[in-house]
Amino acid sequence: MGIAAWNSEREMSSKHVITAVTALVTGLALLAAPMAGIGNASVGGTPPAIAPMANAEGFNEVVLSLSAADDGKVWVGGAFTTPSDYVARLNPDGTVDPTFDSSAIEDFVWSVSAYPGGKVIAGGRFMPDPITRLNSDGTQDATFDPAELDGPVGSVVTLPDGKVMVGGYFSEPDPLLTRLNPDGSHDDTFQQDEFDWKLLANVRKILPVADGKVVVTVVQDAGPYLLRFNSDGSVDPTFNPPAFPEGVESLADAGNGRIYVGGNQDPNIGGPVVRLNQDGSLDPTFEAAGFNSPIVDSLLVTPAGQVVAGGSFQSPVPYLALLENDGSPVAGFVPPDLDARVNATAFLPNGSAVLGGFFTTPEDYLTTTPLTPWAPTNLVATPGYSSAVVDFTFGANGGSPVTGVEYSTDGGVTWVPTGSTAPTATVAGLPNGVQTEILLRARNAVGPGAAASVSVTPVGAVFSGLESSFRVFDSRPSEGGAGPLQPGVPVVVDVQAPEGAVAVAYNVTLVDTVGTGHVAVGPAGADLSGTSTANWFATGQRWANAYVSAVDEAGMIQVVARGGATEAIVDVTGFYLADGTAMPNDEPAAGPGGAGSGSSVTSPAAVADSLFVPTAPVRAYDSRGIDGPIFSGQERTVDLSPWVPAGATGVAYTLTVTDTVGSGHLAVGVPGTGKPATSIINWFASGQNVANSASGVVNEGREVAVFAGGGPTQFVIDILGYFTPVAEVSATGDVGAANGQQGLRFTAIPPSRAYDSRTVDGPIAGGQARTTTVITASGQVPAGAGAVAFNLTETDTLGRGHLRVAPGGSGIPAVSTINWYTDDMRVANGSVVAVNGDQMTTYARTTRDGSSQYLVDIGGYYN
Repeated sequence: MGIAAWNSEREMSSKHVITAVTALVTGLALLAAPMAGIGNASVGGTPPAIAPMANAEGFNEVVLSLSAADDGKVWVGGAFTTPSDYVARLNPDGTVDPTFDSSAIEDFVWSVSAYPGGKVIAGGRFMPDPITRLNSDGTQDATFDPAELDGPVGSVVTLPDGKVMVGGYFSEPDPLLTRLNPDGSHDDTFQQDEFDWKLLANVRKILPVADGKVVVTVVQDAGPYLLRFNSDGSVDPTFNPPAFPEGVESLADAGNGRIYVGGNQDPNIGGPVVRLNQDGSLDPTFEAAGFNSPIVDSLLVTPAGQVVAGGSFQSPVPYLALLENDGSPVAGFVPPDLDARVNATAFLPNGSAVLGGFFTTPEDYLTTTPLTPWAPTNLVATPGYSSAVVDFTFGANGGSPVTGVEYSTDGGVTWVPTGSTAPTATVAGLPNGVQTEILLRARNAVGPGAAASVSVTPVGAVFSGLESSFRVFDSRPSEGGAGPLQPGVPVVVDVQAPEGAVAVAYNVTLVDTVGTGHVAVGPAGADLSGTSTANWFATGQRWANAYVSAVDEAGMIQVVARGGATEAIVDVTGFYLADGTAMPNDEPAAGPGGAGSGSSVTSPAAVADSLFVPTAPVRAYDSRGIDGPIFSGQERTVDLSPWVPAGATGVAYTLTVTDTVGSGHLAVGVPGTGKPATSIINWFASGQNVANSASGVVNEGREVAVFAGGGPTQFVIDILGYFTPVAEVSATGDVGAANGQQGLRFTAIPPSRAYDSRTVDGPIAGGQARTTTVITASGQVPAGAGAVAFNLTETDTLGRGHLRVAPGGSGIPAVSTINWYTDDMRVANGSVVAVNGDQMTTYARTTRDGSSQYLVDIGGYYN
């Protein structure tokens, strides 16, 4: 029978409906002819990705229903008699399965539903039993003896427990909607209440939803057209959808308790496809526009949340549309060149859709269309430094080759292409020590597909300290340099970083300063405006500041002077390594002896890769109460073991000189290794009080050696924390410290300002305290950091005083961080502090009427 004959049969069937319903009321069974669009498309399981299907051939009449099985095959029901009578089966590649041959059914099948064990439930207008279950080979399943139904079946759905929901034109055993047990007997736990079915009523589609409920579409002359039944058969009064006076033809699950409804609907309701909330109200966030002749007979929801709508409409595209989650057309979707309506849709294992209907082109009654890809599977994220590598398996490609992969780290707001179709994605720019969800999806010619997610916590860098510092840059011509740094001209410095280094611990010393000014240090090429590292406030000064800086991809940093000119020296004290590989001791790096000199020095040996353990600031040594001033040429060993545990490789400390005489410097190294070639702290006049924080290596006895040059001075050492070797990675992937401490890893960021009293609160005076955030305006410090590397700058000083820094709200520490000794000073000190609730507190201690403005720049965080 061709299309014309089929349409004639449909016209004839409308004359039979009234007679049929009248007969149902009297308990008689009368065959009713099919109604357009009857059928049920169910999806079982997640199909694997396979090669694009070869279209099935051989159907000689209309396809009315499709249902995908868990094994990847697809059941087909309709009016055809070839390739099999009224029911056929497709292989996962879309070809007809010749092992299934049905002769048990003798009339149209309006609905098929895949059943476990390779079986299928079929319902239609064949009598006397309008529902049956067929075995995998097409024979009738003798173990299924259906309860007597006295009229045709329009919809069948297999439920998760093996029971079968049945809807149609019957009045027994329940009117129009009933539930059968797996053996076909009536399920007595489903008892319809006395619902007032209207004249000409019949159930056309059934959609199982949560809690054992089902939503059904109803064709009737008046009354509700969409109902939700509870598991016991009662009507759910909490579901109150619009009236849909033009009828409902199709249903689909939209997730989160919502459903899609399609049909020939009043535009005032929302068009031919709408989305309803769990209570039945219209979801205003979905609007399907642009349909004409708006009959939608079939709905299918893709894993990406897109909606495949089939029907008799001509626009937005003929007979088949693919809609986004908001109802707009999917931009890249080009449907097959169909010549008639689509009745039913289902998924093939490759993620494309198989379509059934009245059309005869591009194939007779059955064809396919590509869709967007299914979600990737088997996602495994390997954490790195501020990054992760996600390996995955592609899901079904939607029937079209994958053209790209993209990821999102902001919940799907922004998508970044990987630039490859390989099953791996490198995701950069992640906050270390913070769990991040990564969404991943594939694209094909149709568009982006469904996303899968994996969570990962990137890891910061470990510290590899050097037994003594070594010089990598000296601008002084006497040392082979090119002369003073000129204001605004960046100078790139090769810090001789080993492979895997992401940051360098360094000491910058300013010599022969001119006027007033400052230098900023950071990764080469970075924008360092708005931050400073070391400052001076008069000609002829000498200041040092030990701090940390990220390096660029080539291992370089830059030094930029602003204000006056100055000579500059850079010494390296250690590196932070992303991959946990220390600078090889047997192949030490060669650093330049001076910029432009052409000479080189061999870097000192490195200690074990270590994690940082911040501690409450504590005074470990004060020469004023013990040994007195240290004189030029002297070496003094300081025991730190009371404050640093056994096994520690290094310490973070503040070195303060006080009661200075003349000019001079102090160097810090490991006892027994000799005086380092570079200094940690400098002074240039008597009576100065200067502090500099640094990181240094300790010996097995947890000792350091202090070496003096120039005039004598008293000095103080305060401990801020210590470094301890990284333990072996545990079976769960956790990385801890070898001594069981909760060590932290480091993440370097381009210097970023967190606080400036000059623009907020004004000077801080003696006895005052201010708690400020460590999360910078750039947002590069994540919440929950354990400690931060910060640069504290005091400016516009009055009188004499110092600032003390502690975790937010933790109380005043016993040690100072930075000092001033006269008016109008501008001095900086790079240090580290543990963080409490993303905050740090600064305390001021001054002489009478003393005060200072101060700035806080963040150079990295530990977590």
